Amino acid sequence: MAKKQKTTKSEKQQMNQTTTKSDSDDYLLKMSYYEGRSYKLQMIPATFFTAFVIMITRMYTYNRDMSQFFWTNQSENLTDFFSHYKLVAIVICAIVALLMLLFRFITQSLYIVRSKYYIPALVYVVFVLLSLAFSKYHNFAWFGANDRFDGTLAILCYFVLFFYIINTINSRTSLKWLLYPLCASVILLSLLGLTQALDVDFFRTTLGQKLLVPNVATEDGGTTWALIDQAKQNGELFLKFTFQNKEIYQTVYNINYVSYYLTLLVPLFAFLFLRENSIPKKVFWGFMELCVMFNILGASSSGGLVGLAVAFFVTIFVFNKTLLKWWKNLIVLFVIIAIAAIPTASHWIPDIASGLGVENPFSKDMPKSASEEGATASADNADTAKS
Repeated sequence: MAKKQKTTKSEKQQMNQTTTKSDSDDYLLKMSYYEGRSYKLQMIPATFFTAFVIMITRMYTYNRDMSQFFWTNQSENLTDFFSHYKLVAIVICAIVALLMLLFRFITQSLYIVRSKYYIPALVYVVFVLLSLAFSKYHNFAWFGANDRFDGTLAILCYFVLFFYIINTINSRTSLKWLLYPLCASVILLSLLGLTQALDVDFFRTTLGQKLLVPNVATEDGGTTWALIDQAKQNGELFLKFTFQNKEIYQTVYNINYVSYYLTLLVPLFAFLFLRENSIPKKVFWGFMELCVMFNILGASSSGGLVGLAVAFFVTIFVFNKTLLKWWKNLIVLFVIIAIAAIPTASHWIPDIASGLGVENPFSKDMPKSASEEGATASADNADTAKS
């Protein structure tokens, strides 16, 4: 049996100096680091924000004085389905993240990773705060516009969570806590998008509308859920949707937002597919790529096509010759994209035809879409519901 060599005092000092130097290079601040049993709890705000906030959809009624603006015909009584409660969840995630950072500070386990990305983020936040300070409409600047509750408050929360995630995700295990819940969310949203593409939108079913609308009393003594059932009996919908031509909007206000969100995931799942050696895992990442591509193309959004084009050229620029080593996987990846593109051709070909200035081959079959201008769902009786 080989005799274990003893580490001399000078070697130990050299190792300590190397570790200290490495720490100083990687961290702006590092206390006595100890994850302990609280590690999984610390992942909660990052996981929930990344994976599940996007899924929140619920009716919210509110009042805003819109008569001061000549360019709108909206009344003071407004209804939101897609944005307000997402903002509430984002604020809660940011507060929990701040409490987690405070806990780390108290328990001497706080560390701050050295990152150049803090600088542009801080510059952006400073300009947002200046915009808030000089705005004549502080309510809109702070909370956001109607149907888009993404004002200064949301942006500050994004920065907090951006800082928190950078200083929380530091291992493969922590990355899995972020990645696999995200996959679960994408699968659920993709199933929802599939129902919308097949014109059997889950949100247009009785159950789907009851999940969107709280069961509250109305002015005539009934309830909103009773109105949903009554509309169903009459062969009508309680909620009126402006999304047309089987467009995929998932759980967001505008079909463009579906594309902007999913375009961020296309390179992620494609890269995981290309790099994976395990066949079962490769099949899984290929399935995830199929899901996001089908929903992007089915959203009928030109913004998604532009995003995909940018992602394609950036990939070629970054990986260039490395892509040649993955040529077999690339062929399979293109087949997956084709599988998503063929059944959604009536959604994305018109955008390409319009951009090229040629005739749209689907123009006779496809009605004009209203959702490109920011479609939303509204309830005829929403203003009678008592919150």
